[in-house]
Amino acid sequence: MPPRATARWRRLPGVRPDPGDIFVLPTDLARHATPFALALVTLVPGLAAADALTREEARARADSAHPGLAAMVAEAAARAADLDQAGARPNPELEVSFENFAGTGDASGLDALEATFALSQTLELGSKRSARVRVAALERDLADLDLAARRRQVRAEVDHAFAETLVAQRRLALADTLVAFGDELLAAVTRRVRAGGASLIEERRARVAAETDRLRRDDFARDLEIARAQLAAQWGGDPDFAAVDGDLAPARTPPPLAALLERLPRRPDARRPELRTAAQRAAADEARATGTPDVTLSGGLRRWSDTGDLAWILGVSVPLPLADRRDGAKRAARHRVDAAEGLRLEQERNAEAELRSLHARLVTTATESEAVRARILPEAIAAFEEAQEAYALGRLRLTDVLDVERALFELHARELDLRADHRFATIELEHLLGAPVAPGEGN
Repeated sequence: MPPRATARWRRLPGVRPDPGDIFVLPTDLARHATPFALALVTLVPGLAAADALTREEARARADSAHPGLAAMVAEAAARAADLDQAGARPNPELEVSFENFAGTGDASGLDALEATFALSQTLELGSKRSARVRVAALERDLADLDLAARRRQVRAEVDHAFAETLVAQRRLALADTLVAFGDELLAAVTRRVRAGGASLIEERRARVAAETDRLRRDDFARDLEIARAQLAAQWGGDPDFAAVDGDLAPARTPPPLAALLERLPRRPDARRPELRTAAQRAAADEARATGTPDVTLSGGLRRWSDTGDLAWILGVSVPLPLADRRDGAKRAARHRVDAAEGLRLEQERNAEAELRSLHARLVTTATESEAVRARILPEAIAAFEEAQEAYALGRLRLTDVLDVERALFELHARELDLRADHRFATIELEHLLGAPVAPGEGN
């Protein structure tokens, strides 16, 4: 039996490992009797180019240039202005009237002119102003809460797009390794054909496999370009970065479900339904207050031109609530309170259901990923090493070796998919909780 191939590191320029990743260790085919060796102990590492974009840099770009955030900032400012306006009192009114002029007889000309100068002021009764201010203050608080929620949503979207780019980057690196192996395999088979140790059919099979790997690699390259463009779209720019710098740590089991459920009432979004209900109750109070008629007081001075006499005038006016008692507005406000309360209960249930679903997803991906890494991958690696040695001794067909190699690649791709799904679920759960899933982690 020929000596076992000595593995060497295959490293792409600028590539650095992630903790617990799987590195590809192909054999130097030109130096060893075994035509190809692919011992995999961790996944293809991530790319860390000098001009790579970090997650923190991506977040900062989105915070400063996301169009949706600018709109929310403007809306929050508008709600603050509404609060200022809500506290304003009714303006006084100046009334000037002229009577008994330009008529006939004694009223001809200006001799009988009566001039009246009066001021009137509406007094709001029923605590209308305080109710109006209360509604505006709650609406402002809601706008501030919505702005904070939108910032968290943008951060989650950036994190998700960043992770998508990182995963696409890793898939491309894995495909590059497979292409390199296919090229080495093709070269080894070609040498065997020329030496008379293999048929031309085997060379063609190896060439077809190598070209298929290259096509798949091109697909992954296009996926990476799409992911980079989608990440840059978070701040409305072009993908001016060569790569993203990050890691896909192995999937870990999340904290117990009960511990996460205890944190659910403290999530930032939990306050919004309560605030919305309070705002609707304040609006109902305002609607009731509008049912109280306001009083308008007026006072002024009247002058008669024919005698030069002056006299004070006073007046009081009160609208009579005969045709419009604001009953419809009061009923609408009460219904909106009920609707807000129902929406609050629904959102609480939805949040709990989402948390349970995300927790189950994290547990599943962590369990399956650990099974692939700890049990299945070592067996697949051993099977591949045995297959390559058997092929070198002429005891195994090339197609069998290719099948084993493809199975090994698919296992690594599956483990990468599990890591990716675990990362996406973690991002969603952190957005739901408004904090890292596990204490001490950065979100």
